[in-house]
Amino acid sequence: MQKIFLFCLLALLPAAFSLTTENIHIIANVDSDGKAIVTENYALQFSSPFEFEQFKQDALDNSSSLLAWQVDYDFFYPHFGEVAGNKINTSSITFDESSRTITLEYQLTDRLARLLAEEQRTDFFIIDNKQFAAFNEAGTLAIPEHMSVEINLPLNSEVDATRLPTKVKVEGNKITLQGLQSNSLSVQYRIFKPIAPRNNDIVNGISNVYLIAAFAIVLLVLVYIKREELEQGLEDYLVEHSDLSSKRVEDDLNIDLDK
Repeated sequence: MQKIFLFCLLALLPAAFSLTTENIHIIANVDSDGKAIVTENYALQFSSPFEFEQFKQDALDNSSSLLAWQVDYDFFYPHFGEVAGNKINTSSITFDESSRTITLEYQLTDRLARLLAEEQRTDFFIIDNKQFAAFNEAGTLAIPEHMSVEINLPLNSEVDATRLPTKVKVEGNKITLQGLQSNSLSVQYRIFKPIAPRNNDIVNGISNVYLIAAFAIVLLVLVYIKREELEQGLEDYLVEHSDLSSKRVEDDLNIDLDK
């Protein structure tokens, strides 16, 4: 009986180790500060229904424990995580049975992109070569055809494509790495800042508004205090000019009568 059980166990071992990744798609969304949220999608290929059922059970058992998943499946790990020297802030793991895809999403504690220089209108960043350490094989950065790495930079950014290998695809703020071999790789880009008034201009503008408002208030107070004198002056002015007008009319009449 023990021999039969051992035979069945040995028969199942090849299937247990034949799980393969059909393709891996990694997406890193980088914000304006250089921090990133990374999503890694692993489309899996199972050799038998038994293997698929076993994996579903593992998915239930491991849940969102990254350590438990790494113990069971060595191909499953955060490519921009500890291998690249980064700590993970939060992570989640889900398995979609219909597409047979396991998804790992995590947020890095520190910046994925390092700030190089900060100017009045532009900030310059770099994603260092060390951030791609997980793709390093014997000193060569290698990303196979079945794997793609997509880096989405902020919309108001511009990539320095001249510093990238020829096989790197750049579409606006989107960078795609696939089927790539290179000695090193670093992504340099800049972010354009929106035009805004300087702090001094804002302070001066606010100060001017308050000065004008204060002057207007003082003027209104003076008008209110001197209102009786102003009214009397206006009345005297109207009376005086009314008398002058009447005198001119009377003089004109006298001239006509003399004729």
